[in-house]
Amino acid sequence: MLIRMLIRWWNVTLTLFTMRRLQPLLALALLTANLCYAQTAAPRDREKGEERALERNALFFELKALDAEASELRKPLARSRVKVEIADTAWELDREWAKKLLREAYELTFPDDGEREALRRQAVGEGVKPPTDLDWARIQMRDRVFAVARRAASFADELSQLGAKELGRGEEERRNWNLASQALSAGNAEVASKYVSLAIKADPTRGAAFVIIPNIARFDRATADRLIIEFIEQLRVTPLSMSNGSAVRAHSALQNVMGSGQLGKDGKPVPPPGPAVWKAYVSYVVESMTALGQSEPNGLQVLRSFLLTAWAPLQLYAPELTARFVALEQLSRRAGEAGGLPKPDSNEAEARKARAEDQLQQALKSGRPDDEVISRAGGRKDFAAARKLIDLLPEGEKKSGFVEWVNVEEASSLLAGGDQAGAEKLAQELNKPESILRVYAALMGRCAQRKDAQCVTELANRAAGRLRRLADTSSAAAALAGLAEAAAPLNEGLAFDMLDEAVAAANSNSLAEAEFGRLPIETGAFNALAARNEPRARQSAQTLKERTARIAALAAVYKLKAKALVKPAAIAVNRDRSVNREP
Repeated sequence: MLIRMLIRWWNVTLTLFTMRRLQPLLALALLTANLCYAQTAAPRDREKGEERALERNALFFELKALDAEASELRKPLARSRVKVEIADTAWELDREWAKKLLREAYELTFPDDGEREALRRQAVGEGVKPPTDLDWARIQMRDRVFAVARRAASFADELSQLGAKELGRGEEERRNWNLASQALSAGNAEVASKYVSLAIKADPTRGAAFVIIPNIARFDRATADRLIIEFIEQLRVTPLSMSNGSAVRAHSALQNVMGSGQLGKDGKPVPPPGPAVWKAYVSYVVESMTALGQSEPNGLQVLRSFLLTAWAPLQLYAPELTARFVALEQLSRRAGEAGGLPKPDSNEAEARKARAEDQLQQALKSGRPDDEVISRAGGRKDFAAARKLIDLLPEGEKKSGFVEWVNVEEASSLLAGGDQAGAEKLAQELNKPESILRVYAALMGRCAQRKDAQCVTELANRAAGRLRRLADTSSAAAALAGLAEAAAPLNEGLAFDMLDEAVAAANSNSLAEAEFGRLPIETGAFNALAARNEPRARQSAQTLKERTARIAALAAVYKLKAKALVKPAAIAVNRDRSVNREP
């Protein structure tokens, strides 16, 4: 045994000695191999980089050709739309050119000089006339421009300043509101708060605070409280009036931002505002109502409900204002009204529920349901009550619209609660393309999560069958394309068949140039299906007869290719530099 141990020791020692002697030779061999690989890999990477550069140039010229064709479009919003879509694709290929396209697209949404001058003259708090179809189309197009421009915050700010200069405070407030919404959708409450502050400074009587601050509270209570204080301070220096509606808008927004009952991103109830915020709120309500009572006494009667809402927090956070509040309450009573201070509610949620139930019973008893009562019932997910009220409406477009609405809302609620069978049953009652798309796409999404291709296919065919029976083929085209996008992950063949059917439906309608820049088929379907089979998606896009739709669809098809050409090229360049760097 001792001899075996000595032999093993000798073999290990000899091996180690031999390895030490061979180490320089091994190192030299490895270095030589590495240098040889580097010398062969570097040209190979350069060759691939050159190929990508050629492909990028070819794609760039394709986009340039689309832009040249876009210049032939007569309608400003049609040109604006295609420039946005081209810029969206070109963003990674040539950032400066993409910015130029976006700037041109934004300017194409501006009205003539006379209307611009009128917009610039609008004062803070001035009432806004109801937007026309053209106004809405311009707003939607600007939103699309900023959806792309926000990728570079400084550029988005530059465009926003241009809009404020050309179109006045209304556009400044709207742009910052839109940027805040986009930031919040991305989960960035800090960036959203920056844009809300700018929107409030532009005009606090418009909608930004009303909509955005409660949603920021779902993410960050402290940031929302800071914005409420800013909002109140801005209102203090803003003249309000009943004549232009600014007083009603301001107090409505203020009541909304102070509200509670929402759920936060963690699913838990959002905490109420802090004591300092409540005190500032109560103080402002009393001060502004006092000023209004002196300038427009009748306005207090209109704003009475907003005044009474401040009574409960006043007792907790600003009891020193009680005497002034009581005097205002008396002035706000209508002739013959008993009035009086609100009684304290032991449970605010229960009190709201009781009031809603009382309104519901009154509407049912009268047989004349109010639209708002129906909407509130649906909003509370009391769909049975909503249906009872809808049944009381006379037959006609209004009633059928409410029936469609409640079917969509209840189907969505059932699906969210896990009752897919119940949602599918209601989906079979839908009669509008946008409703069919919304519900069936959500149902197909649930099937896709389970990797259930048969379920996706059956639902897609069922939805397409309903769309084919509709008279409105123009809206059906957009819905078919949306369903194609939903079907693509699990049934590519069906998805392309539906896209082709959508294109055929779009081509069967008026081929007049898109006056408002609205497309018969949104570009998302082409972009999604290009990821599956670019040549076939491009072929579908090329068969669109209306030029605005065709150019936008082709730009969407090229989007994935543009990203793929840029990112690998950057990797190759970095690898080439690492191989050839000097020691």
